[in-house]
Amino acid sequence: MPGIANLPLPYSQTTVNVNGTDCQAITYQRNPTAMQHMDQAIHRSSDLGITDAWDEIETVVVSITDLPNGMQEVIGRSTVAFDGQNSEFLRVVFTKK
Repeated sequence: MPGIANLPLPYSQTTVNVNGTDCQAITYQRNPTAMQHMDQAIHRSSDLGITDAWDEIETVVVSITDLPNGMQEVIGRSTVAFDGQNSEFLRVVFTKK
């Protein structure tokens, strides 16, 4: 987390509307030069992995936007609609290549 109060958070929970259906999304920043050394995945679980394991099967990357500061903003979302589920959690996982 940034140590200065007026800096934006490096991530946020958002909602993306897909053909009239709201889905949970996560927006975060990454350094594109670091991506040559690591892979990333957005994982989803309905219960933090207790009985529903974390996986990336039900997630998609919506957009990757280059920012003026050299970073990239990534928006990823669940493919499961808000209605029809009691809870949902998303996380971003980076792994070394």
